[in-house]
Amino acid sequence: MRALFDRIASLRGAIPLAAIEVRETPVERWRVGGASLLIKRDDLSADVLGGNKARALQLLLAGVTLGDTLLTVGATGSTHALAVARHGAALGAACEVVTWPQELNDVARVTAAALAREARVTHARSVADAYVRAALRRATRRVRWIAAGGSVPLGALGHVGAALELIEQLRRDGIALPSTIVVPLGSG
Repeated sequence: MRALFDRIASLRGAIPLAAIEVRETPVERWRVGGASLLIKRDDLSADVLGGNKARALQLLLAGVTLGDTLLTVGATGSTHALAVARHGAALGAACEVVTWPQELNDVARVTAAALAREARVTHARSVADAYVRAALRRATRRVRWIAAGGSVPLGALGHVGAALELIEQLRRDGIALPSTIVVPLGSG
């Protein structure tokens, strides 16, 4: 978040961060099918399940303390849910996840198995059912809600920070800003 806080100094101290070690990620040059690409390796952003999820969770998990319970929703093999469970556990929190069915591939199966070991998982029949179950849980128990995918404005600031970090890196390394940036959507 340093790049964001350097750009907008008033945010420093105004936006708390969880004790998740999110580091600057390298930019690598790749050649793929004759094309020259610059790849920002956000998969290396954190030791505990790095990637774009860690950047959002650094903001969304601020203030989480030992004994808190986190609640989120996602598909059966949700990497977001697994990231919430792992980063939450590192902060001393338990995690509950309400999942909906998805077509499984090898990666989703491995993710679902890890999620089952690391969180309390409730299986729902559909996305709507999952959100109803999560809403009921939020109304009847003390939990900290983490929106699906961390897709809320505060979580998005983590991605803004990554973009500003990229601009700083390219300028520092004397690389022209690209004319096209491709951002993978992920499982969505």
